[in-house]
Amino acid sequence: MRSASPASRTSPGTQIEPNEQVLDRLVDSALPALTRLEQTETLHFLQRAIRDDLTDRQRLIFQAAVLDEVPIDVLAERLDSTRGAIYKILHDARARLRRALARNEGKEERV
Repeated sequence: MRSASPASRTSPGTQIEPNEQVLDRLVDSALPALTRLEQTETLHFLQRAIRDDLTDRQRLIFQAAVLDEVPIDVLAERLDSTRGAIYKILHDARARLRRALARNEGKEERV
């Protein structure tokens, strides 16, 4: 980790809190019912995978960077980390989510 001045360290008021409900915003209500249902099921699976398959740190950074669109530089500064470390955590989180999705798709094919 890089060293940061005391003024740039994350204070308790600037912590990035995960919000598991953010995925609900991604469903487009103008789509046909079957498509909406499929999207909703996929998003609920993704929400469970984020909760169950990611570490706390991966979940926090994935939520902030991907779902809340917080810039990587801002995340690195708030979390007293480096851009490279944030990118690595995101890479690992995405890989875990891809594996979880592949496992889930394999289960659906057997049904």
